[in-house]
Amino acid sequence: QQQQQQQLDKTKPSGGESAEGGSGSFLRSLERQREEAKKKAEEEEERDTALDREGEVDIRDLEFMIDHGMDALVKESTRDLPLRDLNIIKFIIAAGLYPHVAVSDEHNESRKESDAMFHTRWKHYAVLHPTSVFNGQTRSLISSKSDVLYFSVLMETNKPYLNCALKCPAINTLLLIATSIDTTADCSRFVVDNWLEMNLGTARAGEMVLVVVHQLRLLLDNCLRAKLTTTATRNSGSGSSSHRNSNHNDNKDDDAVVTRQQLHNKAPLPSKGIPGFIRQIHRESDDPSVTCDSDTLARKMAEFLET
Repeated sequence: QQQQQQQLDKTKPSGGESAEGGSGSFLRSLERQREEAKKKAEEEEERDTALDREGEVDIRDLEFMIDHGMDALVKESTRDLPLRDLNIIKFIIAAGLYPHVAVSDEHNESRKESDAMFHTRWKHYAVLHPTSVFNGQTRSLISSKSDVLYFSVLMETNKPYLNCALKCPAINTLLLIATSIDTTADCSRFVVDNWLEMNLGTARAGEMVLVVVHQLRLLLDNCLRAKLTTTATRNSGSGSSSHRNSNHNDNKDDDAVVTRQQLHNKAPLPSKGIPGFIRQIHRESDDPSVTCDSDTLARKMAEFLET
């Protein structure tokens, strides 16, 4: 009995403060167990919900798969594209992103890759977003002075970040996309949209590039105009039930004609000091007879983008 009493004395708290501390620890332990069990149950519920969603098929996804044939789409999207097609796709994307263009800072070679900076028309010293596809490969962007970055969004937090960047050759894309192109008298240097200057080195190179760009821009403009005219004609002849919409479209077409006429109102050239090829470009700048089919235009564009 004395031994049992001694054991009970050992297990009994020595005072009120110790008893209170022991019960508090026990309650905290129970609370932790309850929170862990609740968290585990929530995780299991989320996992079950995710599994259930994986088994669901959206009706719109099903309609898309039926209408377009997913096997053919997958096969087409995973095939290796030739360089010509890749360059055309990059040019189309660049044209859609313009004027979101950034150029590499001249001192990037002395910086770490993660500290490389780029300049846009509106914001200087922007950096690539950490999630960019070029993150860790910045050296390939700053090694070539003839490339520019087209980007989707300029996001500002503690720094201005370039999102969704695409690298393209500067001369080959900007001269086809820019709204205005100014040149020196010998055509050795170009300035696009009063912002970015490009040096072609020699007057001969500048003349050749300017002639090719003029022809491609004229072909592209006439080809797109013909496509839009054909589409408008097809839509306007779809039936008399859409007479009101047709009138509305006609008004739009009239506005477009006025806009084109305004764009093609050319200022007269000086009588002296203008090279002959510049005069030819000036005469042909709104010639609708300069045209070709879509395949020929794509081939000419691809050849220029590869040079």
